[in-house]
Amino acid sequence: MVRTLLPLAREPGQAPWSWIDVCQPTPGELRLLAEGHGLREAYVTGCLDPGRLPKFEFTDGLRFFIARFDAGIQVGEEESFTVNAMTNKLAVFLNAHGLLTVHRHALRIIDEVSPPWQERLGAGGIPHAELASFR
Repeated sequence: MVRTLLPLAREPGQAPWSWIDVCQPTPGELRLLAEGHGLREAYVTGCLDPGRLPKFEFTDGLRFFIARFDAGIQVGEEESFTVNAMTNKLAVFLNAHGLLTVHRHALRIIDEVSPPWQERLGAGGIPHAELASFR
């Protein structure tokens, strides 16, 4: 499921900036998102590989990180003692094109974080200068 959480119009002549959130993406969706956000395809298509560890990278105007969040699984069975079983992965890409969040399972943190930003947008928008500080 691909959803736009934050569309943001910028100055005339500038490309729009947006927050796109993707849950359970297909490989084709990941390739299209990489192209549409000016990202290296390998970053986006490989971001949910089970073997990828949490990390942070800053390269070529891109901030990219992978984090893990509690999956809310009750530990009781021996097989649920693995990091992959007990956590959900979130990949975050931030550049001049926007914010892209990618995950396999619904994450409560996305639904908790996006409404305050959407409210700010409705109340006059998020200053571009605030977003530019991420570059």
